[in-house]
Amino acid sequence: MKADLVIAGGVVVTMDPHRRVIQDGAIAITEDRIVKVGTTDEVTRSVQSRRTVAANRKAILPGLIDAHAHAGHSLMKTIGAHLAAPDWLRMIENVYFRATTPEYWYADGMLAALEKLRFGITCGVMMLGNAPRTDAPEYGDAFANGSARIGTRTILSVGPPGPPWPRTFTRWEDNRRQDVDVSYEQTVEVTETLLRRLPNIHIAREPLEYTGGFVIRGHKAMPVGF
Repeated sequence: MKADLVIAGGVVVTMDPHRRVIQDGAIAITEDRIVKVGTTDEVTRSVQSRRTVAANRKAILPGLIDAHAHAGHSLMKTIGAHLAAPDWLRMIENVYFRATTPEYWYADGMLAALEKLRFGITCGVMMLGNAPRTDAPEYGDAFANGSARIGTRTILSVGPPGPPWPRTFTRWEDNRRQDVDVSYEQTVEVTETLLRRLPNIHIAREPLEYTGGFVIRGHKAMPVGF
């Protein structure tokens, strides 16, 4: 068998049905698939790899899943840490709805994915803001593209924020401010637009019900049910 990469010599936590932990283990990878798991001796004898990485004194385990996170928070870390929770929530919503641009969401998408990857997280659920910013599709589009550049898998949750309606959002262009009142129906339309228009979107072969979310994996995205 040929493979692109073998990671060998580590403790392999397989998470298979038997919960095997292989003390001197290895995995072989071809493109984006793990094609063989076993002891270092088994894998290195049966696999011809273009590259081998020594993982001695390290753990080799499946990527972790972060089941709850919010887009936007990576760039706002520690801001307002002195505030009580209700005051912080008002502050952060005001920032996200009134003071951010698509460039902000793109940068936060990249940073959030990099931070997750640093700690072994390869899949995560992210709400677009503390309450979703869905007054226009450019914000979700920007976060999706920023996250996709890193190559991890992101489930981005989008949909209408809470009442009252209409909600006021601020858009910035050439340092000029424009306040816009947005209805509940408009945020639903933006949510549906995000599912349709995301660049390089990969549409599932079987029809999926509307869910208000999509999966980004590498440069592709796919609507998901959750």
